[in-house]
Amino acid sequence: WIIIASIYFYLKPKFKYSFWLTLIVVSLLTQAYLFAMILPIFIADLVQRVLKKELRISDLFKFLGITILLIASLFMLLGVETSKDTYHFYQGYGHFRMNLNSIFDSSVSFVSEDNYEIYRFSRLMPDLKDTTSIAGSGDHEGFNFLGIPVISLLILSILNFKKGILNFSRKNYIPILIISLLLLMFALTNKVIFNETLLITYPLPSFIKNFFATFRSSGRFFWPVLYIISFISFYSFTRLFNKKSCTIILSILLIVAFIDSFDMYSKTRSIKSVKLSYSGPTWKQLLKDPAWNELALRYNKVKFIYPDLLSYFVPTDYTSKVNLFAVSNGLSVNGGYLGRVKKSTLLKVRKTLKDSIRNCNFENDSIYVFSDKELWHDASLCSPANKVLEIDGIYVLGPSQELNILRLNESYKKK
Repeated sequence: WIIIASIYFYLKPKFKYSFWLTLIVVSLLTQAYLFAMILPIFIADLVQRVLKKELRISDLFKFLGITILLIASLFMLLGVETSKDTYHFYQGYGHFRMNLNSIFDSSVSFVSEDNYEIYRFSRLMPDLKDTTSIAGSGDHEGFNFLGIPVISLLILSILNFKKGILNFSRKNYIPILIISLLLLMFALTNKVIFNETLLITYPLPSFIKNFFATFRSSGRFFWPVLYIISFISFYSFTRLFNKKSCTIILSILLIVAFIDSFDMYSKTRSIKSVKLSYSGPTWKQLLKDPAWNELALRYNKVKFIYPDLLSYFVPTDYTSKVNLFAVSNGLSVNGGYLGRVKKSTLLKVRKTLKDSIRNCNFENDSIYVFSDKELWHDASLCSPANKVLEIDGIYVLGPSQELNILRLNESYKKK
C-alpha cells in the first residue's frame, strides 16, 4: 500500500508535501527497500509540479532539502548503516536481479543446498526458464508476475487503444516514465538476463557497485513499475469499454484468476494453517534440557563465542535455537539473523570477547555459548565456581554469581 499511496500522491491534482513527508517517514520505518522505491516517485512528482507551474524551482530545492535533512536525521536515530565497512551478504548487486521474462513467468523457485521449492501462481501461463539453478543467482528476488487479469486487461487495452484515451499530458507522464525506466534498469542490473541467457553485461565503477550493493535485491525495484502498468491497464480498460462490458469482463477475469491460481492459494493456506502438536513455548521443543530454565532465570544476556559473519546471515542449527531461547525469555543476544553487519563493529566485539576469555573476565549476567569445544574446555578452567554445561549438544558457560533468590522464589511460586 505504500507504493500504491506514492502513485496516488503523484496523480493527485494538488501537491501535498505533508502527505509525502508522512509516507516517506512511514516507508523508512517500515522497510528500507520501500523507502528507496518511493523516493524517486516523490522526486518525479516535484518535477512534474514544476513543469506544470504548480511549484517554483526554489520550492523544489526547498522540499528536497527538508526531505534530505529529515532522512539524514532518521538514519542517525535508527542507526542505518550503508558504508563500505558494512558486510553485504553473498555476491551483491547483479545477482538478485530481475529476469526480462519475469512479468510473464508464473513461477518462482528457491534453491538451497538440500532443498528445491517451486511456487506456481498460474496453471495457464508457462513456467519460463531462469537462472535459479546457477550458483550465486537470485532470480527469485525479481519475481514480478503480472497475473492473468492484468495481462488480459493490458492486451485488451492495446488492441482497442484510441488516441487520447489516457488523457495525460507530457508534463504528467514524462517524469514518471523516466523514473520507471531507471527503476527497470536498476532491477535488471548490469547483467541483463532473458530466460537462461545473458544478453548484455557491462562494467560498473567499484564505488557505484558498492553503493548499489546496499540494495542488492535489485529485482524488487520493478514493483512500482508493476503497479503503474497495472493501473494504466485498468484505467485505459475502463475508458475503452462501457460499464456493463467492464463488469462482465472483470467478473470473468476474477473467476479465471481464482481457478488459475487455486493451487497457490491451497499451498499458502496449508503452510499458514499448520496446527501445533504441542503447547507451551516453541524453544522448549528444541532445547529440552531443564537446565535452560534455570539459565533463563539467572542471566540477562547470551553471548556467542564468537559471533561471525556467516552466523548473522545464515543461522546455524544451534544459533537459531539459542536465539529463540533468548528472545522468548527476554535475554539480549550478540548474534542474530541480520541483513547488514558493520565489519569494524563485528571485529571490535570479537576482540573484546577474546580478551575477556583469555583473561577469564566474564560478565556475571551473561551466558557464554561456544561453537568450539576446545575453547569451551579452556574457558571452563578459569574458575571451578563457573557453571560449565554441555546441554542439548551446545557448549555453555555460566559465570559464577550470587543467585537472585527473590526472582527464583517468585518464579517457583507462580509454577
